[in-house]
Amino acid sequence: LHLLTAEELLEPTAFADAIAAGAYPIDIHAASGGGLEFAALGDDHAYGIPFRSLVPCGLDNALVAGRGLSATHRALAAVRVMTISMALGQAAGTAAALAAAQQGSHVGQIPIERLRGILQADGACLA
Repeated sequence: LHLLTAEELLEPTAFADAIAAGAYPIDIHAASGGGLEFAALGDDHAYGIPFRSLVPCGLDNALVAGRGLSATHRALAAVRVMTISMALGQAAGTAAALAAAQQGSHVGQIPIERLRGILQADGACLA
């Protein structure tokens, strides 16, 4: 439902449905083995990752976490790291549990503020 872009990471976008935070820079290693594209972030720079990036288009009642989220090549170069993948997995698991508890609820339609509240209570950093 949302394609996360490098621009949203570099000029942090405040997402109302942010379910994880990251601060890892964009680093793209050349497939040929030589060269590196690196976009450093400031010391106090953090970005949010929206829940909508975990909801795949055309796949009913599913979530995709970790490196499978909806992101451009450049954005994925930043959010692909394990710490962010773990945070996305926590958010996806919590969202799935919320949907399962609300019989008949579609995982993409859970109350975002409730999800964010549970994640924060569990110690998650949401940006």
